[in-house]
Amino acid sequence: MRHWNGVIAGIVLASVWFGSTAAPGDPNVAIDGITSYPEAVTLRSDRYPTSVSYRVVVGNHTTNALNRSFYSGSISVDGSATTDASIELQVYAESGTVSSCTQSAPTNIQCVLGDGGYLAPGTGAAFWVTVNAPTAGALMTLTSTFGGDEGKGGGNGCCDTVATTDTTLVDPLSGDNSFKRNARTFVPSAGAVLFTGVDQVATADDPWVTIVTVPTVTTGLSIDGGAPLPFTTATIAEALVLSSCGSYALAQG
Repeated sequence: MRHWNGVIAGIVLASVWFGSTAAPGDPNVAIDGITSYPEAVTLRSDRYPTSVSYRVVVGNHTTNALNRSFYSGSISVDGSATTDASIELQVYAESGTVSSCTQSAPTNIQCVLGDGGYLAPGTGAAFWVTVNAPTAGALMTLTSTFGGDEGKGGGNGCCDTVATTDTTLVDPLSGDNSFKRNARTFVPSAGAVLFTGVDQVATADDPWVTIVTVPTVTTGLSIDGGAPLPFTTATIAEALVLSSCGSYALAQG
């Protein structure tokens, strides 16, 4: 019994020792919210590119300044062995400052926040990270890390916080062939063309096609009544109302 008590005591002491060296956390170094626009996106294909943009809001709610403040994001996809999703390097800053961003891989991004990494107490940033949708998969997840160091020296490891945000991936060629009736994507400032069906042409198998051209976006999404942003989202939900069709159209099926 003495032998096992000694082992248990050693484990407890080791736990205390290693726990004391772990980087501290601070709930006031916070990811205040990450939202997917849209919440579900059509898989990318040769028909047209689709994408999703994540609105990331972070804040230094402590009484100390943060140095070396950073954001890192990585994309993973469930339902596919590999992924060709990719994060766009250019990040749109809605408020606050995103000093610079780099990529270690197409699915990863690292950004310096604030003025060269400096975030004063009570400040933060809201910015948009845009991801090109994959061509396969069922669920895309953005894993985000926000943090920084208190003090001007080498840093004390304080503090990092992590959050995950999911986006449903819609396969237009599966099940009920919903591509004949639906499409959804994030639309950048340059605009986009969305359509149902194949190649914007009606066929005997799909006699009704909806085409929506979104021109250059200067006044787009507005979050919580804020100023309009230079991008938006677009969704097509095509519905056939037979009562609005002429007798000739009905006779043709």
